[in-house]
Amino acid sequence: MAQSETHRQALQLLEGLYDGVASPERWGQALRRVGEALGGQYVAVISHHMPSDSLVIDDAGSLLPEVEQGFSVMSDIDPARAAVPLMMAGGVYVDHEFHGAASLLRKPFYADFLHGNGVGHYALVPSAVDEEYFHVMSVQR
Repeated sequence: MAQSETHRQALQLLEGLYDGVASPERWGQALRRVGEALGGQYVAVISHHMPSDSLVIDDAGSLLPEVEQGFSVMSDIDPARAAVPLMMAGGVYVDHEFHGAASLLRKPFYADFLHGNGVGHYALVPSAVDEEYFHVMSVQR
């Protein structure tokens, strides 16, 4: 893909996000487009409330209802919690790269939850941070 084409697509994605912020009806569509551009099937915005160490799905984007419902139960054992310092420093978390694919297969978060809902792996992209919350975009494949 030519650099100008990549640049054009990136600008379209950013324009969609700005439109989504201004118009809640467009937010879900913009979020899905970013997820698709990153190679994902599903996308969501997840917020880590740092004082309580709790995770919540702020915007389900295109998540399957089963994943959204199960996340509240399974989030305490999400292996991505180990990568919070990496993401707070601006790094992107890719589960298989961070932990190793074989290691993840043995974890209940994957074996019992994600794989059972058709998700093979995911990445987290830092989005925003404030005094209490750390927000990431979760892209699942």
